[in-house]
This record gives sequence, C-alpha cells and structure tokens, in this order.
Amino acid sequence: MLFLARWARRLSWKETAEAFRTSWDKVFDAVEHVVTWGLEHRVLGQIDAIGVDEIQYSKGHKYLTLVYQIDLDVTRLLWVGRERTIESFQGFFATMGQEVISKICFICSDMWEPYLKVNGEEPIMRRKLAGHLFAGARPELYLLIIKWTLRASRATPATPPRVSSVEA
Repeated sequence: MLFLARWARRLSWKETAEAFRTSWDKVFDAVEHVVTWGLEHRVLGQIDAIGVDEIQYSKGHKYLTLVYQIDLDVTRLLWVGRERTIESFQGFFATMGQEVISKICFICSDMWEPYLKVNGEEPIMRRKLAGHLFAGARPELYLLIIKWTLRASRATPATPPRVSSVEA
C-alpha cells in the first residue's frame, strides 16, 4: 500500500493505476490507508501561525478550504474542509480543539468576507490578521512578513518593563 501511495504523490491516481496495472480504487485505498495512519499518529505541537485560503477543484464554483501551519520552521497542511463557507472554516477550530487554537497568535487570510466573519467571531482571530496588504504580492512575501512579525513578537517581552516615578 505504501508503494502505491508514494507513487500517487508523483503521478495522478489514474496514471499510477495504469503504470502498476491495478485499479483506481486500489490506489485510492492505498492513499486513504496512509492518510488515516498519518492523521492517527500526527503530533501537532505548538502552532504559532496559520494561513487559510481556498482552491477551486472543479468547474463551476466548487472550492476546498485549506488551513496551513506557516511557522518559522514548519510549513504543513493541517486541515481541508469542503466548500468555502463560514461553517467550513469553523470546522477547523472544532477539529483542532481549544488547547491547540488558543496558542495560535497569527492568522494570514485573504480578505474574503466569510473568513473575516470567522476572524471576528473566534477569540484567537481577533489578535492579529494579515490580509492582502500587498495586492499581487508573491506568497513568499507573506511568509517573510509572518516570520518578521513572529520574530518581533518573540523578542518583545510579554509585559513591558515597569518605569518607576523616580526614573521618569
């Protein structure tokens, strides 16, 4: 199964099935097995920053909502939801749980209204939001902005130093 699943990352599932003289369903089963195992054994750890966006997967208006971890040292897909709706995006928070999402300090999303509504409703989303500040900017620029912001927030003490009236 692992063999087919690895090839299915490089080729389309149809091409993988044809190359190894098997069915598309067998390739699907192999990928599903590997993904299920990976999700069961996944360790999330600390997530400081996430990015959310959508992709179109079919003709017409059919979308998937994608949420990525975009920390300084880790970039990985965390969650995929059907549609690009408020309910879909809220599903990410329900899936991850309060312990994980309470530690997120930076969210990068586009300025699409349902994402902003969730941004205003979820407590963690009110902290910081980076949207399409630079129209047409490359994704690498967004990652740099996030990295600079995270570095600055880590370098800044959580509570400012107290200044006594004698020093002032």
